[in-house]
Amino acid sequence: SSGINAEWPLRPGDKANTEPLIETALTTLGSKIVNRCGRKFAEMAVDAILSVADLERKDVSFDLIKIECKTGGRLEDSQLVKGVIIDKTMSHSQMPKKKKVPTATLR
Repeated sequence: SSGINAEWPLRPGDKANTEPLIETALTTLGSKIVNRCGRKFAEMAVDAILSVADLERKDVSFDLIKIECKTGGRLEDSQLVKGVIIDKTMSHSQMPKKKKVPTATLR
């Protein structure tokens, strides 16, 4: 968990003014390998943080955000998934790749 600066540009209930945060993320990502997709990654980073941020307490729990890398994909294919991803290998070619209404049992 990390505190949010007192000069935070957002107030509870106001998640529309994200451009200053995106610009900050762009600056941070500018020297990284994601430079060609910088805007997309900056927007995903800000969206991920705002998804778990407690704006009233000015707190962000970064433990709730995970980056999952997949080999063979392109940077342009990257996406933010809000939820749970179950990475299951295909044991049969007729298994569905996506479920619209998934069900899972946790033990």
